[in-house]
Amino acid sequence: MELLNEHEPFARIEDAQAAVDAWRKEYNADRPHQSLGMAFPAARFAPATGEVLGLRVPAELDRPMLAASPSGHVTADAEPSPATPLPGETQLTAGQAVELERAVPPSGNLWLAGQQIWLGPAMTGRTIRLWAGLDRVHVMLDGHRIKTLPSRLDARDLARLAAAGATPAGPPPLPPPLGAAVELERTVNASGNISVGNHVISAGLPLAGQRVMVRLDGPVAHIISGGILVRTVACPIPGHARARLRGARAGSTQPPRLPEPLQVKRRVSARGAIMIGGQRIQVGLPHAGKTAEITIEADTYQITVEDGVAITASRTTSRDIKRHKASNYGSPPPRPAAPGGYDDAAAGIMPLNHPASPRCPQGDLVSDSIKFGGVTLDCPNAGELAAFYAEITGGQVTVPGDSWAMMTCPDGSDICFQAAPDYAPPSWPDPASSMQMHLDFDVDDLGATEARVLAAGATKYDIQPNDHCRVYADPVGHPFCLSTLATADLRQS
Repeated sequence: MELLNEHEPFARIEDAQAAVDAWRKEYNADRPHQSLGMAFPAARFAPATGEVLGLRVPAELDRPMLAASPSGHVTADAEPSPATPLPGETQLTAGQAVELERAVPPSGNLWLAGQQIWLGPAMTGRTIRLWAGLDRVHVMLDGHRIKTLPSRLDARDLARLAAAGATPAGPPPLPPPLGAAVELERTVNASGNISVGNHVISAGLPLAGQRVMVRLDGPVAHIISGGILVRTVACPIPGHARARLRGARAGSTQPPRLPEPLQVKRRVSARGAIMIGGQRIQVGLPHAGKTAEITIEADTYQITVEDGVAITASRTTSRDIKRHKASNYGSPPPRPAAPGGYDDAAAGIMPLNHPASPRCPQGDLVSDSIKFGGVTLDCPNAGELAAFYAEITGGQVTVPGDSWAMMTCPDGSDICFQAAPDYAPPSWPDPASSMQMHLDFDVDDLGATEARVLAAGATKYDIQPNDHCRVYADPVGHPFCLSTLATADLRQS
């Protein structure tokens, strides 16, 4: 330390050796020591004879190993002398590496063949896997590379580790090159999202709780589950930051496997249309009541109604298809005759004997609970009014018919319609009468939806109750409201 504190950096190793020799001569022969009774060390000690230890050069230095000259001085001109393994050791060639597992000690300071690897006390007790070579040492936890540091190991150290049980290492777990496709694994959270770096990527609620692979390739991110591509979204992570992501690895050269086309079924409505993914597709009136098979492709729907009849329609929405089977509603139960009213036979409704439920056989009362099933509106023609409400809500007529019909809204709720003789519409606003009941529909924009319902055949009342709700009459006179104040908001307030 005395020499190094006073001397400037050395340009060559020979200059450093000469300075050490001069300092050693002055220290031993020209400087009296008080501990030796003011004698010189050279007077008490004799120079060492025999084999002189050479200078050990760390493996990361890119230069030939220095050898000791016969005089004991280290020279840089000597030929490299590889470390000779001890008896029982395995000689490893340059470029070879080993892998082994170690448990992190309580200090968080791990030692590998004399090289210190700091991991911190928070890692105490965790089992890590080490990839050790002559150039680099990689530290991996649960299959993810968490640290890389320069190697201070030589061939002899690697041979001793191999003799102690370390296995030959595979390719180094280096980050992928800049610009290449990157793959990593993540678990989808309960909200259907994946956290990648400081960004969130939506994988979809159906994948919640699943382990998926994320492939970052150019401007897109592919979500792959079970080897099948399930979603492609825009990638928010810049290219230069992808190699530093936790668990990032070079992507495979093969593109992700596309899923098989999804096939679903739909019942053609009385107006000759089907609803799929929020999109209304006109199939044709001759096919009303038939079951159509739809093959869902990336940009089109391939619709097959019957043998030899196929229709191709453009796909204009990207909604997830959740219902795969066609609606199979039975005919409505017969309506009991009311005093002064009418019965099913008068309305032209054919009765249907419904089979008993296996949980509630006929004649056995097992529950007195009542569940709301839907609303039924009287009208002159059930099919025409069902088609009107299907058009303004984006739903579909699931049970066509002139005497009795059913319309299913996009959210799955049903509105039924039945023909009534001598039908008279409600009178509103009328001080002597009332609308008795009306339907409420939640909307986002009153102006846009008003134009839609008026074009479908509705009539706007002259008197309106407030600014957030507008009242209209359907083609046969039933009042209904469009409101920007949702029913769910009213429940919360």
